[in-house]
Amino acid sequence: MSLVESTKRELQKLKDDGWDSLMTKVSSFCMKHDAEMLIMEEDFVDPRKPRKRTNITNMRQYKINCFYAVLDLQLQEFNDRFTEVNTDLLICMASLSPVDSFHDFDKEKLVRLAKFYPDDFSYGELLSLEQHLDIYIDNIRRDERFKSLNSLGDLSYLMVET
Repeated sequence: MSLVESTKRELQKLKDDGWDSLMTKVSSFCMKHDAEMLIMEEDFVDPRKPRKRTNITNMRQYKINCFYAVLDLQLQEFNDRFTEVNTDLLICMASLSPVDSFHDFDKEKLVRLAKFYPDDFSYGELLSLEQHLDIYIDNIRRDERFKSLNSLGDLSYLMVET
């Protein structure tokens, strides 16, 4: 989740401060490849309707209507995909990580994770889950077979195998 948050911050930083850097790179590319560069202060000409006046500048078209619009779409997509519930679910799932002898194991998060699946856990099972998790983690941390696991996939494979 920290990577998602970092990515969102970087996209916002690009939106706030990235236009000038992009224009510098575009200018350099155009000079290197002897390509004509638009004059940003001139009126934008819509290639689909070249005779009709748009009443906007190239700067507005490419900075506001393209650059900002794409970054806004990306930020919105992150916000839509990583809602508070989804984020909480992923954080709780991270508690299952077997890395470093289950260092990230967190009973409270795992109980909260179980509550996301009310059809799979009865009220009684939820009540006893915390005790079962204590026994599980004590057992698994002492078992040599589980010491070198690096992912949930490794854990799943070993659980099926045993």
